[in-house]
Amino acid sequence: MKPYLERDIIETPFIAQYPNCKKINSILHKTLMKPDWSLRTKGGANITDFYLHLKRNREVNLIVDWVESLVPIAVANFARNDSGGVYLFNPHKLKVEECWGAVYNKGDAVMPHNHFPYALTFSYYVNTPKGSSPLIVNEKEYEVKPGQVFILSGLWLHGVRSNNCDGRSTLVGNIMYKPHL
Repeated sequence: MKPYLERDIIETPFIAQYPNCKKINSILHKTLMKPDWSLRTKGGANITDFYLHLKRNREVNLIVDWVESLVPIAVANFARNDSGGVYLFNPHKLKVEECWGAVYNKGDAVMPHNHFPYALTFSYYVNTPKGSSPLIVNEKEYEVKPGQVFILSGLWLHGVRSNNCDGRSTLVGNIMYKPHL
């Protein structure tokens, strides 16, 4: 029998697949390839500003809304409590606070980092051509496919090794608990 406070700790991302992603991803990829890239990650990937979800882009907003609909499911997976899904917070109050696009070309990477103080972070994969680097979360590699979203704790260390192609694109965001909304 486990001691009272000993628990299995889940340190794997919640992963889901957007249905029929081909059309929306084609439009999103073109959108992400257009900006005047003024920001870069530590590792070289080009990124948009952090408020892409506030620019009234239909496809970006569809993905953000879909991600927010998945958050309560991801929370149930992460929490793994024995209270039958009863929490001392409302998981529907976790909302996307920041959202940006990232494009990785050959040699681009993102150094290991976390998203503290945000509760959760997500990465939605728009375009993953042959040679796309995997996502690394807590030292484990995850092959990425178009239409997949990875939702993970904002505390978890993650990054992307040097990419081996041009045009790997993602929609990324930070999720914050907003109890007074």
